[in-house]
Amino acid sequence: SYFGAGWHKKFVVLTGWDEGEAHLFYYDKETDSEATGVLFVNDVEVDAVDKVDRVLTLQGSQRRFRFRCATEAEARTWRVALVEARSNGGHKCVTGVASTAWMAEKHAKTCDKCRQLFSASNRKHHCRCCGRIFCTECSNKPKVSLQPYPAPVRCCNGCNDTQAKQAAEERARAERVRVFVSKHLSLLEEGGDFECLARADLLRSIALDSMTQMSLQYRKLVVTESLHPDAAARMAGAVRGDAANTVSRIKAGTLRVGASVAALRPKHIVDAFKPAEATKNLKSIRARTLEAAQNTAESVSNIGTHAAGTITDLVEGPRQHEIEVRHLKGVLDYADNPTILAKNPQAAPCTLALFVQSATVPLELVAASPEDKQRWIEALTELMVLSEDVGTEVLLVQKARQETSAAVAEKIERRKLERQSLVMDDVRAQDVKASTMR
Repeated sequence: SYFGAGWHKKFVVLTGWDEGEAHLFYYDKETDSEATGVLFVNDVEVDAVDKVDRVLTLQGSQRRFRFRCATEAEARTWRVALVEARSNGGHKCVTGVASTAWMAEKHAKTCDKCRQLFSASNRKHHCRCCGRIFCTECSNKPKVSLQPYPAPVRCCNGCNDTQAKQAAEERARAERVRVFVSKHLSLLEEGGDFECLARADLLRSIALDSMTQMSLQYRKLVVTESLHPDAAARMAGAVRGDAANTVSRIKAGTLRVGASVAALRPKHIVDAFKPAEATKNLKSIRARTLEAAQNTAESVSNIGTHAAGTITDLVEGPRQHEIEVRHLKGVLDYADNPTILAKNPQAAPCTLALFVQSATVPLELVAASPEDKQRWIEALTELMVLSEDVGTEVLLVQKARQETSAAVAEKIERRKLERQSLVMDDVRAQDVKASTMR
């Protein structure tokens, strides 16, 4: 309520700050169904929140509004609410949707864009998108289709450009979703086989689950780990490789130890008995001996790991685990990864890594070819980007309906052919019977 000399009692309502449509409606009476005026919160400057005054001042582009509250605390509450409404944005253009509130004509003396005075020759035009009032020159672009209007309506030039930009982005997004559904989704649902980078005898199969009725972000990638068909040969090859590596490491370690022993031969016999020189040479021999022993132990451990892993998989059989799409964090191409190039240069061009939220290490996969790897990287990347897109869900439903319709049509056609075949068989049987009787 607002009282005093020159003050008029008004009922004020602040609405829409959660939806980005912040408006300040004020009425002559609380029971009135039609507002006296509307202020767009995004168009006014609000007093400082910590100001101690029960008069609330809102400075607009064309005029200033002053509201006197009952108490200073009430005025501060209004300031906080208005600042919050402004931070959430005033009016925002929504693609294809008209504004629910219009600026009162009696408050508009000049165009909201060019500030030209309105007159008999310079008429007022409400923008159906933002609700503000503009002159003819600032609202002369082609009309725009907005809901709930049945025909295209007039918008200001700014909203016209925004609507065109948003519509173009919407079309681009819809095209991206269409490509994903038609190209990448089939690859993900059919699945693919990959080799394990750490173990040559292990095969990993990845496919998107069959829960087509669920939202894409809650669907899961099913990872099945099983032994390669020629696991025994691959294990033997791995063991032979580790054994050869062990032999080479032992040989290299022996040579280094021998070199240290050879270094004991001093130029002068007296130097060999000097305590400092003797201690230095002994430390060198001990360090190289320990290094050779550690390398040998590591190689022997790798042989045991390969053999034990293969035997365990033979006993337990295939293993499965699931990864929710919303937990995927990224996909990387490991073709140029220095660690992978040093470890396995032949597999590097076909290797990709899948990063999951709860996993400490990425899931490393070796595709059949670089082209196959690239297809999977593209599919998984699009899956992560579009998993929360509403348009994806719509197109998935359309795809499911089309597949259902195609399956029903195929079934009907198959039954029709079967009936025709039965009828033709009956006709031929009757012809044979008639010819026999004659």
